[in-house]
Amino acid sequence: MARKVPFLWKILTGVFLLSLVLLAILYFKVKPQPGSFELEIAKAILQVGVAAIIGAGISVLFFDYQRERQKLDRAWEKAQEYNRKCLENREDLLRATLARARESYDEVKKARRLLRARAIEVQKDSEKQLVVAAAYDTHMDVIIDAQIEFRTLRAFVDNSKREFSKHKDLVAALESMQTCLTPLITEYENSRKIFAGKIPSMELSALTKLKAFIGPYKDSTYRTVFMKSYRDFQQGIRADLLDPRLPEGPAAA
Repeated sequence: MARKVPFLWKILTGVFLLSLVLLAILYFKVKPQPGSFELEIAKAILQVGVAAIIGAGISVLFFDYQRERQKLDRAWEKAQEYNRKCLENREDLLRATLARARESYDEVKKARRLLRARAIEVQKDSEKQLVVAAAYDTHMDVIIDAQIEFRTLRAFVDNSKREFSKHKDLVAALESMQTCLTPLITEYENSRKIFAGKIPSMELSALTKLKAFIGPYKDSTYRTVFMKSYRDFQQGIRADLLDPRLPEGPAAA
């Protein structure tokens, strides 16, 4: 690409060339004598020519400085815009990740309450607690979907280390939530096929993992493991949202 020449440089160069022409005319045509008026004119023309060439040089240097400065400014603006977009994309990713985890957490929380309220029937004659298959199926489907989502999120966070400053802690929290549901789901897979009766059911006492899951809140693994892990995950994501800077280098341990 051709280099642009400053307009002022062109003018000063023209003045310098004109000075040379005038000096040549004076020297070859007039031939000024020492102390003459013509010699003073020649000196003045020479000074104008020297000043013009010096001014032209300065104008070129200033023009180059301005051009390089503009290049640096444009590069800085592009870098700022790129960083801004990266931060916006990261914030969107963090919010979406937290929303997905919250949705699955809420689904498990809701399923736990509905299992306790709708899946358990008490026999009038013996007061035995029976788990009714239909409601059991409905709410376990939700829990299974949630576990799959936790597993998917775990893999996503583990493969996106650059976006999460404490990605190992987040992965551990998601794995803990996923693992907490595994015994409950395994029990469902093994026991559901042996439900019996006109209305398929099974005694709650035989489903120990379900009984523990919907049992008293205070000492349940649902509270001590599942809820705690979700809160740890939530705090980790929110900490990143409060600090908009992108993690530098390898993700923190």
